[in-house]
Amino acid sequence: VPFTAPHEPYQAQEDLYKQEFKKTNDKGKAVYRAIVNSMDNAIGAINRKVKDLNLEDNTLIILLSDNGPAVYTRVTNAEPLKGGKITQFEGGIKVPFIFKWKNHLPENISYNEPIISLDIFSTVAAICKVDLPRDRVFDGVNLIPYFNEEIKSIPHDKLNNKIDKNLTFSQLSKKILRGLLWEYKDKSASQTLGIPRGVGVSAYLAELYMQDIDNKIKAYPNVTYYARYVD
Repeated sequence: VPFTAPHEPYQAQEDLYKQEFKKTNDKGKAVYRAIVNSMDNAIGAINRKVKDLNLEDNTLIILLSDNGPAVYTRVTNAEPLKGGKITQFEGGIKVPFIFKWKNHLPENISYNEPIISLDIFSTVAAICKVDLPRDRVFDGVNLIPYFNEEIKSIPHDKLNNKIDKNLTFSQLSKKILRGLLWEYKDKSASQTLGIPRGVGVSAYLAELYMQDIDNKIKAYPNVTYYARYVD
């Protein structure tokens, strides 16, 4: 179910807007928060209907955003993360990603390893027992055994490989990046952390993946001009 909220144009239910304005005394923030509340109510209605129909055991519900908040509007932010929408900092690429499947997934847990929206395809295919083509590589993985701790390793172990194979990084840069990743992994065992911050690490790692996509697109014979735009 796609929601445009809380995208522009910012238009909210009057009653929800008035409630939020009393709390913030800021018209912009009140409209934004009222839009989010309206979306929450709609999601809640869907969830209640699934319960009423006794379909919770047979329904995997996934909630995620396409990117971080539009901080340039000055009515929202991604604090404590840096950046937001149209950036490749943590605030732009780290988004809410929630899974709910009654009696199949543990409840009220946080999974701290990096996952991506591409994992949805592989996860749903596995649940539906779809035999995917074997003549191609799929970037996503089935997350269910990771959430249930049937598999103890990391879903995506390609970050270090991407760093090692990148010819634009000096050996010192590679050493620093690998060190930050391992430091993050050690800390994340006891804390909820994002991809490590500092020296543009988030942007570096996102760029490594985007470079592969850039090269594939530029290799197409009919492409005369290619520019990347992050929305």
